[in-house]
Amino acid sequence: MIEPAQPAAVGQRLAPAAAAAPLADLLLGPKRAAEILGRSSDVVWLGVSEWVVVLAVIAPSGKLPSNGPVAVGGGGITSPRTQVRVRRWWRSRPTLPRTRPALVWETLQQCPRTMPAVGDAGIGRALACRS
Repeated sequence: MIEPAQPAAVGQRLAPAAAAAPLADLLLGPKRAAEILGRSSDVVWLGVSEWVVVLAVIAPSGKLPSNGPVAVGGGGITSPRTQVRVRRWWRSRPTLPRTRPALVWETLQQCPRTMPAVGDAGIGRALACRS
């Protein structure tokens, strides 16, 4: 049984969020210390123990914690200023129709032209330190 989330502390923003179902054990399990290694508008890279965890969490703009120590578990991500609570889950492995390998290769070749580059923001260095 999932215990109800603690109410936000005084001065803490409460943000509802959605997350990928495979992250449920981490996000609903016991709280554990984590460090934010980087983030974008929808993704947080966390250092949890010796692992680097990439959390794709959809929350209202500007609601994800941006740096420093956080706690992950107990229903979401908690920082001194923000409490992100997962309210909905999505299946991250949808059933997809079969496709031809040549089509996959062709699509991959187009990625540099169709997808914008994403800034590293120190994430590469953080990943290298944990390898």
